[in-house]
Amino acid sequence: MNIDVKLRDILRYILKKYPYNFDLNKTRLTKLVYLIDWEMAKKYKRSCSGINWYFDNYGPYVHDVMKEATSDEQIKINEGFSNYGGPRYTFQLVDPNFSEFSTLNLQELQIIDSVIDSTKDMSFNNFINYVYNTPPVAQTPQYQTLNLIKIASEEIDK
Repeated sequence: MNIDVKLRDILRYILKKYPYNFDLNKTRLTKLVYLIDWEMAKKYKRSCSGINWYFDNYGPYVHDVMKEATSDEQIKINEGFSNYGGPRYTFQLVDPNFSEFSTLNLQELQIIDSVIDSTKDMSFNNFINYVYNTPPVAQTPQYQTLNLIKIASEEIDK
């Protein structure tokens, strides 16, 4: 399956289900996809998005998420300003009734729902701390690829 199509459906589903669209900025949206992949790795020993995650200056990051979000005609980008005066981009579905997520199976939908439910009420700082405390980020040196499946398998074997 095309990874871009799967990622597109993950993003659309997050935007459909996430209760606070004003919170879905670049950072939170990207790290939600990371957490979904981490939970999939722990439970099913596979990735949901197919992304090869990288630990850059600001934790798990790849350009794939924003590239897909900005190229999807079903995703609207709202431009505003952060609390620090810089640009802030948030995301929402163009059509709030959109409901076509054909590449996502029941296991994946359940994982996405679980990640949204467990993180939706976290402040931005608590959310970032939560992400940074996941074993892949905590155990991998900065500027390295995060091997979620390997680390998940090691966590299970402990």
